[in-house]
Amino acid sequence: MPFGREQEKVDIAKVMSPWEASSHSLITWWEMERFSADAFFLVGAYLQTLQGDICMDPFSDMEVDPTRAMRLMGPIREDRRKDAVDTLRRIASLCDSIGMRISSETAKEFSEDLETKSLAMSIVSTRINDLRELIAKEMQGRMFMYVPLDRAAYFDATGAGLFGNEVGLRFPSAKFDSAEAGNCLAAGRSTACVFHLMRVLEIGLDVLAKVFGVSMQHTNWEPAIREIEAKIRDMHKDPNWTAKADWKQQREFYAQAASHFGILKDAWRNYTMHIRAKYTEEEAKRIFGNTKDFMQKLAVRLTE
Repeated sequence: MPFGREQEKVDIAKVMSPWEASSHSLITWWEMERFSADAFFLVGAYLQTLQGDICMDPFSDMEVDPTRAMRLMGPIREDRRKDAVDTLRRIASLCDSIGMRISSETAKEFSEDLETKSLAMSIVSTRINDLRELIAKEMQGRMFMYVPLDRAAYFDATGAGLFGNEVGLRFPSAKFDSAEAGNCLAAGRSTACVFHLMRVLEIGLDVLAKVFGVSMQHTNWEPAIREIEAKIRDMHKDPNWTAKADWKQQREFYAQAASHFGILKDAWRNYTMHIRAKYTEEEAKRIFGNTKDFMQKLAVRLTE
């Protein structure tokens, strides 16, 4: 009887793999093990036992019994053939349950041939080895990326953005790039992370520009920031502003925001838009944190 059949605990019903069920989420090592470890172990054990049951005669040895080589050319014993058919069906079900469709179909075809045809031991042995190699190749065709725990915190599975609810509500068009910035950082793509952060900041700058009637179309940051700063300096001349009880507080807020945009332009934005810029993980984390803090500050008064 093949290895562990009476103790088999694996549910060999066809199930969806965790990376298919949650294609936009990180899959933990535990989830991967829980999904496939037992199945992989049983497949390997079944293949090993199958090879031994069919092609190894415990009562003879090649060196002692030279007729064994001749017997390999003959058909396998009937009782072993039936066990082998059953074992191959189990291998097919296990492979199917963990998403190895090609190996599953191959094992199924092998079991059908073994059930309906008279196959020599040597042919069966060769096909077992072929099936083992096929399973290994199909496993090699599944690629996974390891994300360290400290970077996994930046992964945004929902696409809602990682800058907080207030930023998400007030700057909804920034959700995509703030989420992608975190995902790039989680994946170790630091420069791509900063690129998305600059797009987030540009959304914030565009909202600030609209407060003062400054257009961001067909222009870069510098002339827009200069024009915004000029209008902030002239707020005391505009009765529409001075009529507001908190206009001085607003002036201070907008002046600080415009000044900060100028600093960000010189420190990051200008370099990010050129191919010479490259950022380390630590630099990207720092820029991510600064951008998050700044967008949260903008969300106190600004909204799209």
